[in-house]
Amino acid sequence: MLDKQPTLPPSEEAVNQQPAEQTESTRRRVLTSAISASALIVTAANKPAWAGDTCTRSALNSANLSGQHTFAGCGRSAGMWKTQQDRWPSDCRPSQLFTSIFGTWMYKSWTSGLFAGLTLGQVICIDGASNTNPGNIAMHVVGAYVNAHAFPKSSPSGKGYAYSPTEVIDMFKAAANSSCISRSPTYLANLKDKFDLANNLYDAVTVWP
Repeated sequence: MLDKQPTLPPSEEAVNQQPAEQTESTRRRVLTSAISASALIVTAANKPAWAGDTCTRSALNSANLSGQHTFAGCGRSAGMWKTQQDRWPSDCRPSQLFTSIFGTWMYKSWTSGLFAGLTLGQVICIDGASNTNPGNIAMHVVGAYVNAHAFPKSSPSGKGYAYSPTEVIDMFKAAANSSCISRSPTYLANLKDKFDLANNLYDAVTVWP
């Protein structure tokens, strides 16, 4: 009959080996998780705040979004600006006199210029073509001017309103001059159509600034 060999107790080194390996594995998992969490936090912190395909002031001012927007431009309709005058940008106030910005133009009259004595907030409420509103330009030119301030064409993203404030003013002055000389509303009417298109083109994807 064979004698059974006594079972020797494991050495101290063998006893301690497995826990050490488990501890190291646990340490690596914790470190990896911490790094992943840190990367996630940094990514979230650096993620630009914008509303996808919606034109917002924050999106326009984010230079690193250039080329990432799914919208092509910004603008609210003149009718929206007419009814929401409290939302106009601070550098374009409803209380400003129209002629202080666009000049005085004598259309078929030697006694009173176009929109003389009226504020921007009053002119944007005028709708309907007449000798005092040739080509029905009133609300559309003011709407364009407000849009140009609210959604700057020069914003870092390059996706603002179609025209700058200076361009809106110069375009009106050129059309008004031609209409006054010819005594015809045609030039101002054509400009009205151009501003009306720009004001409404992106209205559905533009939020209030």
